[in-house]
Amino acid sequence: MDIKELFGDKSLTYADFEKAATEKKAKFIDLSEGGYVDKHKLDDKVTELGKANETISGLQDTVKKFDGVDVEKLKSDLATAETKYQTDVGTLKRDSAVNLALLGAKARDVKAVRPFLDLDTIKLDGDKVMGLDEQLQKLKTDKSFLFEEDKKYPDPSAAHIDSAGEHHDSPDAGMDAFVAAAMKGAGVQTDNGGK
Repeated sequence: MDIKELFGDKSLTYADFEKAATEKKAKFIDLSEGGYVDKHKLDDKVTELGKANETISGLQDTVKKFDGVDVEKLKSDLATAETKYQTDVGTLKRDSAVNLALLGAKARDVKAVRPFLDLDTIKLDGDKVMGLDEQLQKLKTDKSFLFEEDKKYPDPSAAHIDSAGEHHDSPDAGMDAFVAAAMKGAGVQTDNGGK
């Protein structure tokens, strides 16, 4: 409704204004209290509200998927799994280091020696295996059959051969012949008087 239709072109008193407004059933809004909003602003707010409702709906659907899930229990389970993983990795590293050390100690069968070790006292400190050497020394003494013996071969330069190439009747005579044969088989030349 146009204001000229309501009041015309004449000056009005408040009483004339009130009478004309009542007759034409005109409604007036007090803008000082924010009763009127521009249509564009209203449309923008409606669009914004629609997007917000879509986001809320999507979040509600996501939350429903986790409905009944105990987050604290999940955190606890994760911490437990991580601790178990770290323990298992540590045990694997320790066991590998022990197996390598047993091979280095010339164990006949690593699996046969392991039951005699107190694995709880063996720890890894970087690349060092702590607490194993003492146990290996005791096992080599008490259960030497589990380990290969260190074979000591005679020094080939200690063979007793005279300039004529004949052996003396010394206790080493059998060993001298063996050493000479081994050296000859290996292609090592000896000064044996031309023989």
